[in-house]
Amino acid sequence: MATVRFCIFASLFFTSLTSVGQATVTMTLTDSLREVSGMATDGEYLWMINDSGNEPLLFEFRGEQWVGTYPVAAKNTDWEALTMDIAGNLYVADIGDNANRRTNRTIYMIPRSQVDHTYDTLFPTPLAVRTHVSIDSIEGTTDFDWESLIWYGGSFHIFSKNRRSEFDGASIHFKASATSGNADEVAVFHPMDTTSLGGLIREMSWVTDATLSVDRRHLFLLSSDKVYAFMDFPEDRFFEGFPLTLSLGSFTQKESITAWNDTTLLIADEVSPLGGGKVYYLNIAEELEEYTLMRREEVSIESRFMDSTLTIHIDPLVSSKVYLELFDENGRGVRTSKIGEVRAGEETDLIVDVSALKTGMYIVNIRIGRFPHGFFVAKKGDWREVLERQNEDQSNE
Repeated sequence: MATVRFCIFASLFFTSLTSVGQATVTMTLTDSLREVSGMATDGEYLWMINDSGNEPLLFEFRGEQWVGTYPVAAKNTDWEALTMDIAGNLYVADIGDNANRRTNRTIYMIPRSQVDHTYDTLFPTPLAVRTHVSIDSIEGTTDFDWESLIWYGGSFHIFSKNRRSEFDGASIHFKASATSGNADEVAVFHPMDTTSLGGLIREMSWVTDATLSVDRRHLFLLSSDKVYAFMDFPEDRFFEGFPLTLSLGSFTQKESITAWNDTTLLIADEVSPLGGGKVYYLNIAEELEEYTLMRREEVSIESRFMDSTLTIHIDPLVSSKVYLELFDENGRGVRTSKIGEVRAGEETDLIVDVSALKTGMYIVNIRIGRFPHGFFVAKKGDWREVLERQNEDQSNE
């Protein structure tokens, strides 16, 4: 298992985590997989592809055991990513473009029904890939070398591999709406937002692949010696997630990543003068636990006793909408509503009108995006109100 220690530090705007550890080798690949550029898994089977210069093949493993290879009826110009949607369909992304001048990129959609372990030829549906503007019209074009692809929220998402002449550590998030799968459709990718991954050496900070956690709450971007994580991102604003950097403990040409289960990432590197040709696992259970503990401290309430209002204090780790869920002492839902929005690192007080609530005990759940914070609270009242409520409840039974 990976040995991981934590260094927690504060910035002016937010707190983030950096783990110092290493990925552990779990499998050495054969010569037929010397240039693995994409991986995807359903938690039982693992699929891999090679990049340009290799045959168009989809390799299938069960655990660490190779079980077969599918020929794919498609051209491998520069296969750089492999991803899966929630229905289990696979997408091979022929999108690599080192020169930032390619106009014929394609995403190949392979229906899950074809991946039936018979290892017959797969016949994918091609989806043409275009940028929001003509690359030839952009002077100094450097942001269109792409080696990552994920499917999220009904759309495809790509994160650029930075080839700017003056390296600044930036990565751009591009988005294209998913289509119905017809062969004559085009996926047009538009820039959405940008983050800075930092670093002085491009090879140590450019994005070579991406994946989502199994529960689809967290984004992981792969580089040569680290993984950049964005935890609990709001909607599809990935870069607004809580930042966490995972050190891999070695510098090799790492080109593919996927989430094997809730706490394990699988990473593969290509054979190069730096070594490679291996699959690694990175156990992030401790990071997730530490992150969860930090999130539990986001919310507090002014008092466990309510009069006409409930004051909620929020010091959020992530930007998100805030929802209130109220349950009575029997667990019956009383109210569900959006009560505001918060920005990471900006402390906020939200005041909720509870004057209409009857006297009694309540369970309050304050949800920051997808993360819940629960409290037991009491609505004040005198003994006559309590007795009246009890009599009313008995008459309704």
